[in-house]
Amino acid sequence: MNLYQAMIEQTADAFIFSDSEGRIQLWNHGAELIFGFSAKDAIGQSLDIIIPEHLRQAHWTGFHKAVAAGRMSLGDQVMTTRFLHKDGNKGYVDMRFSLIKNDTDQLMGVLATARDSTARYLAERTLRARTQRFHRPMKANLRQQQRINNNAIMSKPFPGFSTPAVGPESPLEMLAACHERIRHQCATLLRLPPHLATHGADEKARAAAAQVMRYFDTSGKQHHQDEEEDLFPALIESMAGSDAVCLHELTESLQTDHHALETGWLALRDGLMKIVNGGNALISASDVETWVAHYEQHIQREEDVLLPMAARLLSEAALEHIGRAMCARRGLTFLQK
Repeated sequence: MNLYQAMIEQTADAFIFSDSEGRIQLWNHGAELIFGFSAKDAIGQSLDIIIPEHLRQAHWTGFHKAVAAGRMSLGDQVMTTRFLHKDGNKGYVDMRFSLIKNDTDQLMGVLATARDSTARYLAERTLRARTQRFHRPMKANLRQQQRINNNAIMSKPFPGFSTPAVGPESPLEMLAACHERIRHQCATLLRLPPHLATHGADEKARAAAAQVMRYFDTSGKQHHQDEEEDLFPALIESMAGSDAVCLHELTESLQTDHHALETGWLALRDGLMKIVNGGNALISASDVETWVAHYEQHIQREEDVLLPMAARLLSEAALEHIGRAMCARRGLTFLQK
């Protein structure tokens, strides 16, 4: 074993080398520690063994484009993403990709280096939540009045919800909190078809239908606008001067999801409106399940890739700009941290 082999084999970081088709050719001890697969298990396998299923399409699109172009779109940027462990659990890794070429500039394969960042990422997320919860601006009477005004708007009666724990002054945390609200509304929507089949459009069904409509007609739209008009452009701007092909593809794909979800929502909304008006309309359980599954896949992709990437790439100034835009969209006053 020469010096280079010894360094690669004995480091705690993962070194994974694959051919141009994504078949693993080198798998060091660090990779075994992080991902759980032995070198014997991994070598010869597709990189899919460590990529969560919902991220595979985006990964392979970027992988094959980089191989065809002969360069990585993100350059030497480190990307935080999710990984799949041998035991089926998921974690976070900080990963960097490099194209490896021989002396004649021919591509030999792709090298990925990775470091487990699960503990750090979860700790940072917890710290951000605690900071947001306890570190509120309380010094000036004006700020106190602004808080009262904002809370009055955000706390309007809404079945099934309490006042949000985070606000636009922490935009990434607020976007994540919106995901939980969307999941809550989707759960209500999933319960409607069997309830209607048994009880018809009774008072509970009408209240639930009205609650779901109210959310997706207002807050749901604002959430998509927050991303399309503010977060996505800020991420693209953060990579100015780089060939951020993967980032463009990610944001365009998520925006396509938004349009598909909004189209699907309009179809579901017609049935909900009939229920709210006291009609005995039935909602297709299959249509609801398909729409909810699409939304969950979309949310998971944002939480696994988009939000960690935004936390890494966006400056405090960029986050403040996004937060101010989110406030303006909701008629709120921005509270400086």
